Amino acid sequence: MSRIRVQLLTAAALIAATSLAGGTTAWASAAARPHTQAHATVRPDTVQGYGIGTGATAAAAQKAALDELRGNYRGCGPYTLVYDTGGSGGWMAEVTATCAYYT
Repeated sequence: MSRIRVQLLTAAALIAATSLAGGTTAWASAAARPHTQAHATVRPDTVQGYGIGTGATAAAAQKAALDELRGNYRGCGPYTLVYDTGGSGGWMAEVTATCAYYT
């Protein structure tokens, strides 16, 4: 059921119960209103994770990229080095992997 439909049905039931009981409810008060919200997290089966890192050497840049990948994603499979490039005294690398989810 959609969230709006649940809220409308809940409101109708509360109005009916209030009118049958003959009581009054402080509808203006936030504390008096029912506050039920369902939260659901939908995750795809896998996500494409990536990490970018820099370092003094190609290996250091690749390690930094892997650290970023592992810090942002969980359940990652084997990684692929997309590129590494050097110049101006430093290196940059990008890695990618299929992961279970983003953190």
